[in-house]
Amino acid sequence: MKRFFASASAAALIVTALSGSARANADYVPVIDDHPVRVAAYPLHIVGTAIQWVINRPIHYVMSLPYMSDISGHKINETLSEPGNSSAL
Repeated sequence: MKRFFASASAAALIVTALSGSARANADYVPVIDDHPVRVAAYPLHIVGTAIQWVINRPIHYVMSLPYMSDISGHKINETLSEPGNSSAL
């Protein structure tokens, strides 16, 4: 019986430690989060992020190369390129 109680207590502690926080969904507001435009925005956000990573960032990389900056007119923002300067972000 002691062995059963010890293993049941250990299992309960493990389940409690691994379970997610109940506060994770505490910010759900049905009036706002169930709006049809919000529901449509979830998959559109995925598409927009994919476009940013697959199309926009490679184009920006190519246009920011030193020999392309004369053609593209790309200027480096000096405040963002200074090492350790996270205040400008």
